[in-house]
Amino acid sequence: MAIAKGKKIVFLTNSELSADSPADLSLTNLARLAKLSGNHPVILGVAKGAAPKSYEIDGIKILCIANPSSGLDRGEKSTEKINNIAYDAKRVDIHIDYAARAAKLAEIMLEIEPEIIHSYDYGGLELASRAIEDLRVANCCPAWLHSAPKFIAALAAGEDNFARNYVKKEEVLLRQVDAIIVDNAIKAQVYEERYFLPETPSVIADLPSAVSCKKVSKIKIKKALKLKDENALAVYIGDVKRIGAIDSVLKMLADNPQMICAIITGERGHFIENIKDTAREEGVLRRLRIVHPPKSEEIISFISDADFVFAPTMGGKISEYEIPQEIYYAIHANLPIIAAQTESVEALLKEHKFGEIFKQGIYYLLREKIEAVLANSAKYKKNISAALKAQYSPEVQAVSLAEIYANTLLKKTKQGKLAVLHGLTGASGLPWAISRAQRKLGIESDTICMDGNKFNYRADKIIPDTVHSIHGMLNDAVNKYDVFQFIFRPAFWQVTTNDFPTGFDLLNLRAANKHVVMYFMGSEARYHSMYSELCEFDYTKEGPGNVAKFPEEAQRRMMKYMRGVASKIAVCDAEMQTYIPDARIIERAIDLENYKYIGAGSTGFEPLVLHAPSRRIVKGTDYVEKAVEELREEGLKFRFQMIEGMTHEKAIEAYKESDILVDQLRIGWYGFLSVEAMAMGKAVICYLRDDLLHHFGEDGPPLAVADPNTFKDTLRNLILDKQARRELGMKARAFCEKMHDSRVVARKFMELYEDCEKDANPVDVAAVTEFMQYQRERYRNVITENNHRFMKFSTKSNNLKAKLAKEKLQNA
Repeated sequence: MAIAKGKKIVFLTNSELSADSPADLSLTNLARLAKLSGNHPVILGVAKGAAPKSYEIDGIKILCIANPSSGLDRGEKSTEKINNIAYDAKRVDIHIDYAARAAKLAEIMLEIEPEIIHSYDYGGLELASRAIEDLRVANCCPAWLHSAPKFIAALAAGEDNFARNYVKKEEVLLRQVDAIIVDNAIKAQVYEERYFLPETPSVIADLPSAVSCKKVSKIKIKKALKLKDENALAVYIGDVKRIGAIDSVLKMLADNPQMICAIITGERGHFIENIKDTAREEGVLRRLRIVHPPKSEEIISFISDADFVFAPTMGGKISEYEIPQEIYYAIHANLPIIAAQTESVEALLKEHKFGEIFKQGIYYLLREKIEAVLANSAKYKKNISAALKAQYSPEVQAVSLAEIYANTLLKKTKQGKLAVLHGLTGASGLPWAISRAQRKLGIESDTICMDGNKFNYRADKIIPDTVHSIHGMLNDAVNKYDVFQFIFRPAFWQVTTNDFPTGFDLLNLRAANKHVVMYFMGSEARYHSMYSELCEFDYTKEGPGNVAKFPEEAQRRMMKYMRGVASKIAVCDAEMQTYIPDARIIERAIDLENYKYIGAGSTGFEPLVLHAPSRRIVKGTDYVEKAVEELREEGLKFRFQMIEGMTHEKAIEAYKESDILVDQLRIGWYGFLSVEAMAMGKAVICYLRDDLLHHFGEDGPPLAVADPNTFKDTLRNLILDKQARRELGMKARAFCEKMHDSRVVARKFMELYEDCEKDANPVDVAAVTEFMQYQRERYRNVITENNHRFMKFSTKSNNLKAKLAKEKLQNA
């Protein structure tokens, strides 16, 4: 396995840093791991004061920019406006002027020229997102990794809108990074599922430093506290500002009068005094010790004669998947652990059996856990094997981190074989299915999506639809990919007016000797005038809003240009080929491994009919609902469910329970809903144009064909005839295996790429020139219109000023 060495790595945090507290300990230890593996880390953060500062710890530079929020009173509400927004001062350190901070940090990074940016925690994530946009303008495109120490998605369950927005923002940003790191395997699985990530995040444990694991203290804690060996001593090494954890320490002492607990901390001042005051009120101050260790790197050796490490969490759902760092201190100090129960801690202790867990907040059971640990200390210590210490040693973790860096850098460079990038929309999951099938066929194939998608279709990376982000994406991608397969749109696209720089990414890619494949699937290429002539059940005439998104004049102009610059053009079905006759048909695709055959014979007495419209008027939903109502009035027994507003994964689960799926009744061909349903062996009803039926050959279509006039009868027949549903479902599955299996379709696309190499369409200079002339005229007209508006406004303004001056003179 390759490892990264000698790389410049910037660790980015929004935390306030100072000489007394140079950086978050976990972040500092990550930087130490990077240095341990032979790389060159620098930590960038924000100073606690108004002036920039720089420090160094263990040979790692820590650079702090001036803090724009310095001096604000965080104890009261602030009325000061930042970027025209009034903020609660208690939260101002999270939200204040990210753009200004990011811009300054980007300036520093341009001087450093890092190969890798490693952001930390949510604040670092947002700063990195903004700073990277600035870097891309300067053609600096480092790899971006992010460490997520807290599972903040848990905050979404609360009633705080601020917290929910915080979580949504994190979800968007996490899908922009090149790699994600969390501190344990269970959290990695949770992140993958919760955020629909393209791959499971990597794991780097939140360890103490290498020096701490080896440094020997001259004095041990019991001796320092003048305790006897038989005195039962617990140690707490966590943050004293974690109120929930400190509360657990005091409750533990209150319920276990034989225990003494030492809080190991470098903190002094009012936090410590508050803890002592609370301990005094609880009646446990005499058995509580506040201990300042001789040196922070000697803590592990210093505590090694205690009886166990006590590791409560900060409490709440945010701690649900945490493994407190104290657990790793216990391993290297060869001490048993008593830790608050989280799913991750429970799994670790179940495997290695060197401690006990307790449910935080339920303290009466804690006494039994303490008694078990004190009585069986030797057994627990024996389970802390050399192999366990090695697994969680900084040296091993440093190598793992270097491998993650190397793999991330590798993903950003071409590896000598054909490389394809699919984008820039979710497109019903097609890009993901094709790219995964192509990977199995031995080519590099990735997906990218702009601004995500409402159904949570997966992508390798999601970027904002901004000029800076697109510019950076293209700068990165042009060095890696041979083929750019765009589904229905270019990266730069103003759909209604085609204003500059619409489409210029396609021309630039061809100029860079890359192949551009355009793939069309729907309304973007369906000319409304042609559709009205070809389709008896035209929806476009029922309201101008139905065609406003794709005005035909702009459609035809854009299509002529894209055909003029694309290496090859393909469409998803015969209906789309109507509008682009010279395009090759390459069918929609799904991964059949994810769509097992189920069949259309209901296990209940009443068959279930589903309809899942993405656009009601286009799908003919009014006709569906009307027919359902009339069939129920006839006394026909069946269930009906409308699927709307669901994520794709939830919708698929609903499809599995159905017998009959209704796709669309107005377009003239079947879509992804039909493909997914047919793959599961469901009976599908869909409208197919008569002039296109010959494409199915002698066997005919694998679904029930119906239009708004015949739909009710077709639905009635399928509801009543269970055997017909089953036979139609089996035919549909066989058809999908032949035509829509992602492996089959991936090969068809690869044949298209081969044709690009042999006989790519040349750039149509006339079409490009015509498009550029249009954009130039459009720009001149917009400037002229704006000038006229300005002059008109200036005239009105001057007239008003003159009128007011005249009135003032008259009143004088």
